[in-house]
Amino acid sequence: MEYRQLVRTVKQATRNHAGLMYHRLVSHIPHMLVVTVLVVVAPQLSTLTPEKARALWNTAVNAPALAMACWAAALAAYTYASSRPQPVYLVDLAGYKPPVELEASRAKTIVHFSRCGRFSEQSMAFQKRMLERSGLGEATHFPMSLIRLPVDMCDRTAMEESHAVIFGVVDEVLRKTGVDAGDVGVLIFNSSLLSPTPSFTSLIVNRYRFRDDVVTHNLSGMGCSAGIIAIGVSLSKELMAVAGEALKTNITTLGPLILPMSEQLRFLATVVLKKVFRAQVKAYLPDFKLALEHFCIHAGGRGVLDELENSLKLSPWHMEPSRMTLYRFGNTSSSSLWYELAYCEAKRRIKKGDRVWQIAFGSGFKCNSAVWRALRTIDDAGESPWTQDVHVLPVDVPKVVPIDETSYQVPI
Repeated sequence: MEYRQLVRTVKQATRNHAGLMYHRLVSHIPHMLVVTVLVVVAPQLSTLTPEKARALWNTAVNAPALAMACWAAALAAYTYASSRPQPVYLVDLAGYKPPVELEASRAKTIVHFSRCGRFSEQSMAFQKRMLERSGLGEATHFPMSLIRLPVDMCDRTAMEESHAVIFGVVDEVLRKTGVDAGDVGVLIFNSSLLSPTPSFTSLIVNRYRFRDDVVTHNLSGMGCSAGIIAIGVSLSKELMAVAGEALKTNITTLGPLILPMSEQLRFLATVVLKKVFRAQVKAYLPDFKLALEHFCIHAGGRGVLDELENSLKLSPWHMEPSRMTLYRFGNTSSSSLWYELAYCEAKRRIKKGDRVWQIAFGSGFKCNSAVWRALRTIDDAGESPWTQDVHVLPVDVPKVVPIDETSYQVPI
């Protein structure tokens, strides 16, 4: 058995090494071509005199076909350059961390919900099984409307919760960036569920005295999908197939923009074999680790993270930001991607030139991506939601963690 395991390990290492050599070879082909051209042309350039250069220019001008080709190439280059999307810069980010009094252990959650009188025994048993397998820790948060008894869920408490989160995070991001509210020209706000009138953008504009001509966009009612126009997860057995198609479409669109040529050639070869030669080969899933250093996957649930880890062949290190966000803060809907990016910064993982892929899923079914390139190394992330916890993370989270309801003492 040990010999077979050794053989499998050697074969896997050989395949990995061969794949890495192939990637490096294809990646250096453009440089090799440039060097080859320079080697061939350099001797000719060394003998080029001003008279010869002038004669070559006159010959090119007098050749209509060559002149038209040059103009066409220049026009194509201009069209390509002007059609490229404008870069978007992320100056800084801020995340809201609720106060300690809003923390709730899993045992407290089960005891509290069982006492509120709104759930049957079957429902409570299901909630307990779900929490034991959820990947959540013992210090996630609930709004005060759910922590107090009786449970007080209404418009007033929803707005109280919204004000605490919105004002807290806007205050912090303005402080961290040093931007004056009067200098902001565009304000985009998203709320996964709550959509009051007046809108949240109006609330922010009036409180912080934004200028009168500020352009505002208010995204609401999109569930977890409002973040990057980003994505959360609403899963059922019927939705999994749809989610897979949405993810496949998103990856197919994103791949050519970020993947190295070596991976694109492999993908093209697979398509040709399947479509042209009708070969029975598996669809090739590109190795995104060759193009990206960090992955921020929406922490919508442990099952989703497990599936994507296997499908994209990611390591536990790549999945750590998503799993620790789920463990420490739970499913924070559309904001989970930003907690994950803040985790990467707090762990000082982001180096100059690193690329970060934010990908998430939402009801509908939606799937969206954002890819960031670091312009500098993040040595000090400053204050963030992770400041007090980052030194003890990551932690191992078993597949199933039983809940001991007796560990929570009900206050009298």
